[in-house]
Amino acid sequence: MPASGSGLLAGRVPRRAVVDLGSAPGGATGARFVATADQTEFIVKSPSASARAGPFVAPNELIGVQLAAMLEIPVLPWEFILLPGGELGFGSLRLDSADFAPMSDSIAAQLTNSTEFCAVAVLDLWICNRDRHGGNLLARRNRHNQGGGYSMLANDHSHALLHGVADPAQLAATYATVPPAQFFRCSQLLGGVVPCSRLGDTLDLVESLPRETVEGVVAGVPDAWMKQSAREHVARFLTDRARNIRVLMQGCVPLFPSLNGITL
Repeated sequence: MPASGSGLLAGRVPRRAVVDLGSAPGGATGARFVATADQTEFIVKSPSASARAGPFVAPNELIGVQLAAMLEIPVLPWEFILLPGGELGFGSLRLDSADFAPMSDSIAAQLTNSTEFCAVAVLDLWICNRDRHGGNLLARRNRHNQGGGYSMLANDHSHALLHGVADPAQLAATYATVPPAQFFRCSQLLGGVVPCSRLGDTLDLVESLPRETVEGVVAGVPDAWMKQSAREHVARFLTDRARNIRVLMQGCVPLFPSLNGITL
């Protein structure tokens, strides 16, 4: 990538961070707050800062948000961020703390898009996300909605796919041994997955996504973040898992109280 940040990556021009605002509290990925020239603030994860959590945090984030967008799941706006030291990071828009809350029973009861629980469950099963706790299902206040309430946002996919130091060539073998319950750690999500058109439509969409579309998402991961051989393994894993998503979800039905043993 050009040092100026003028080259396109996955169709986007990286934005340059001009101010480092310090470490983000909590988490294991070494995220930092930065501001760009227009004073927009982002929380950024980069390969060097996230090294303790493994080498694939940034690509996991990129692939996760792009696949979520294909399923029309709301996520935080994001950008490629060129950090002051020249490293490329994945940046999610930093929200004002007054505008959002982590998921809880009281927040879940105020959601205006509660059927998104169904879509998020399918996404997390597809990408093998083992970190969807309540803090990674954000609820954003509906400030412009006269009815009030909150809208759900799926946030943080750093622990999906190539978690830790996983071998890209062994993705299928690795996740064949992971209990499905590990992909659904949020109690509100477990209770919020119900028989509805959003559930069926999301399963249909994942199953029908062209292989080339999924491969294109993975191919958009910058070379600095993931080698070509690893991208090929990830793309193959995702496309194979997509074709089997309904069977995989059917096996998880007992985890969701409202599904009551239905056939998907």
